[in-house]
Amino acid sequence: MKYISVNLYRKLLNCAQAEGMAPEDFRELATPPEALEGVQAVPADEFFGLHEWLDERLGPGFAIRTGQQMKMDDYGVLGLSWKTCSWAGEIFERSERYFKLLSNTYLWQVEKGDSISKVYLHRKPHRRGLALSNEATLSATV
Repeated sequence: MKYISVNLYRKLLNCAQAEGMAPEDFRELATPPEALEGVQAVPADEFFGLHEWLDERLGPGFAIRTGQQMKMDDYGVLGLSWKTCSWAGEIFERSERYFKLLSNTYLWQVEKGDSISKVYLHRKPHRRGLALSNEATLSATV
């Protein structure tokens, strides 16, 4: 089973509340906010399901708006490693290594060029929530 950091799950919930949803709206979730105490990760399917559910309720663009609210601290250890990068491209290189070593949810590829480098996110959206998560991820990086 694949897992996603609880920080990202919480970020979705917090952004949804900022857009007008009430805490009671989340009581029927498989992992409601009050069950997150001490949790480090949630099943990826729950995370993608939450993306889908929030997109239906809050409309198009919610994933992108959430991605734009992401801060380095939201990414835990990976975000901490970004803070020590000396140039922007190094962030993507560290992400590529991180996801190869410590995660099974993304496959990043960095292709360095002389003046232009390319970053690929190899994660085919087999469901809508995954596509929304991809949007949020790419929105957070630009």
